[in-house]
Amino acid sequence: MQSFTILKSMFTFLVGQRYLETNPFAALAPPLVASRQIDAHHAFTREQWQLILEHARTLPDPQKRLRMLVILIVGYATALRRAELAATLAGHLELVPIGQGELGWELVVLGKGSKLRRVPMAAEAMQILGLYFESRGFGSDPHEWPKDAPLIARLPSEAKFKDGVPLTDSAVAKLLAAFLEDVAMSATETEFAGRLRRASAHWMRHSFGTHAAETMDLAIVRDWLGHASLSTTSMYINTERAKRHEAAKAFFAA
Repeated sequence: MQSFTILKSMFTFLVGQRYLETNPFAALAPPLVASRQIDAHHAFTREQWQLILEHARTLPDPQKRLRMLVILIVGYATALRRAELAATLAGHLELVPIGQGELGWELVVLGKGSKLRRVPMAAEAMQILGLYFESRGFGSDPHEWPKDAPLIARLPSEAKFKDGVPLTDSAVAKLLAAFLEDVAMSATETEFAGRLRRASAHWMRHSFGTHAAETMDLAIVRDWLGHASLSTTSMYINTERAKRHEAAKAFFAA
């Protein structure tokens, strides 16, 4: 794609300088760029994800424990990108009718290309948010939370200001990396420890996509993740296929 653009620009210049009469690239469509493949190694299994959550629940500092659980549970349940997670405010939560007289919480997300999407909020995600906001002095009822309160904030010991200073996306990345290293130190399996040390915040998104594709309609998963194309979401099926083949190879090689 880059080579095509350079050549087309070069021939446009030559035509402009009257070295050539026509640009041979002018009538050609740019080449199609293959979608970036989703690496099967960039997602945790369901069992590994539960081990990660269990470790977070043992963190000694109550505030740090709740914040990390919010990063993990909300990050996974919403499949937000790291920057989206860091930019989310309490005011982005909306209580909406979901049919048969029921109401449910949704998160309004401003994603790539300034596209808005609505993500259903799981009960577990709302529960941990309630505990977290209550620990910050805002109460457990989402209706009472200040609209401009960041979903993930710095602790009083980390900022010179009162609650309300959001974590940057790079700060979320550093917190998560340090936590996953801590999990890796206590991991009993070498392979799992290695995966933890290679992981990033985006692994939560890939893990959700991989797990959701096992049972959800792909169109729902696509909208949940904010993919522009269903073909991108379909790669999560291929991810599961790759993992099955890897497991088969390991089994028969033993």
